[in-house]
Amino acid sequence: MLRYSVSVAQKTVIFRSPELTITLSRQFKSGATTCDDDCVEAPLSDGVGAIRIMAINVQLHDAVVGKSEVSGEIRRSQATAQ
Repeated sequence: MLRYSVSVAQKTVIFRSPELTITLSRQFKSGATTCDDDCVEAPLSDGVGAIRIMAINVQLHDAVVGKSEVSGEIRRSQATAQ
Protein backbone atom coordinates (compact mmCIF):
# COMPACT_ATOMS: atom_id res chain seq x y z
CA MET A 1 0.00 0.00 0.00
CA LEU A 2 1.30 3.44 -0.93
CA ARG A 3 0.42 6.26 1.47
CA TYR A 4 1.00 9.94 0.80
CA SER A 5 -0.23 12.34 3.47
CA VAL A 6 0.94 15.86 2.72
CA SER A 7 -0.56 18.78 0.86
CA VAL A 8 0.30 18.55 -2.81
CA ALA A 9 0.54 21.18 -5.47
CA GLN A 10 -1.07 20.93 -8.87
CA LYS A 11 0.38 18.06 -10.94
CA THR A 12 2.80 16.58 -8.37
CA VAL A 13 4.45 13.38 -9.64
CA ILE A 14 4.89 11.04 -6.67
CA PHE A 15 6.15 7.97 -8.55
CA ARG A 16 7.78 7.51 -11.94
CA SER A 17 9.23 4.45 -13.66
CA PRO A 18 9.53 3.45 -17.32
CA GLU A 19 6.18 1.62 -17.06
CA LEU A 20 4.20 3.69 -14.54
CA THR A 21 3.66 7.33 -13.56
CA ILE A 22 1.44 8.41 -10.64
CA THR A 23 0.47 12.08 -10.44
CA LEU A 24 -1.52 13.81 -7.68
CA SER A 25 -3.21 17.15 -8.15
CA ARG A 26 -4.98 19.52 -5.84
CA GLN A 27 -6.44 22.87 -6.78
CA PHE A 28 -8.40 25.36 -4.76
CA LYS A 29 -9.80 28.52 -6.25
CA SER A 30 -12.29 30.95 -4.85
CA GLY A 31 -13.96 33.80 -6.61
CA ALA A 32 -16.87 34.69 -8.80
CA THR A 33 -17.04 35.24 -12.51
CA THR A 34 -19.52 37.73 -13.89
CA CYS A 35 -20.10 38.29 -17.58
CA ASP A 36 -21.78 41.15 -19.37
CA ASP A 37 -19.82 42.02 -22.51
CA ASP A 38 -16.52 40.89 -20.91
CA CYS A 39 -16.01 38.26 -18.20
CA VAL A 40 -14.44 39.45 -14.96
CA GLU A 41 -13.23 37.27 -12.09
CA ALA A 42 -13.38 38.72 -8.58
CA PRO A 43 -12.05 37.11 -5.39
CA LEU A 44 -14.52 36.47 -2.58
CA SER A 45 -13.67 36.73 1.09
CA ASP A 46 -16.50 34.65 2.56
CA GLY A 47 -15.68 31.35 0.78
CA VAL A 48 -18.71 31.48 -1.50
CA GLY A 49 -17.71 30.61 -5.02
CA ALA A 50 -14.97 28.19 -3.94
CA ILE A 51 -13.97 25.28 -6.16
CA ARG A 52 -11.84 22.41 -4.87
CA ILE A 53 -10.47 19.67 -7.13
CA MET A 54 -8.50 16.64 -5.94
CA ALA A 55 -7.29 14.02 -8.41
CA ILE A 56 -5.01 11.05 -8.93
CA ASN A 57 -3.82 10.06 -12.38
CA VAL A 58 -2.12 6.71 -13.10
CA GLN A 59 -0.46 6.29 -16.50
CA LEU A 60 0.73 2.95 -17.84
CA HIS A 61 3.46 2.96 -20.51
CA ASP A 62 3.70 -0.51 -22.12
CA ALA A 63 3.47 -2.11 -18.67
CA VAL A 64 3.66 -5.90 -18.69
CA VAL A 65 0.48 -7.37 -17.20
CA GLY A 66 0.42 -11.14 -17.47
CA LYS A 67 1.57 -11.82 -21.03
CA SER A 68 0.37 -8.51 -22.47
CA GLU A 69 1.71 -4.97 -22.62
CA VAL A 70 -0.79 -2.38 -21.43
CA SER A 71 -0.78 1.36 -22.06
CA GLY A 72 -3.42 3.75 -20.87
CA GLU A 73 -4.58 6.07 -18.17
CA ILE A 74 -6.66 5.71 -15.00
CA ARG A 75 -8.12 8.88 -13.53
CA ARG A 76 -9.91 9.40 -10.26
CA SER A 77 -11.05 12.85 -9.25
CA GLN A 78 -13.41 14.69 -6.99
CA ALA A 79 -14.60 18.27 -7.37
CA THR A 80 -16.74 20.38 -5.06
CA ALA A 81 -18.13 23.85 -5.53
CA GLN A 82 -19.88 26.27 -3.19
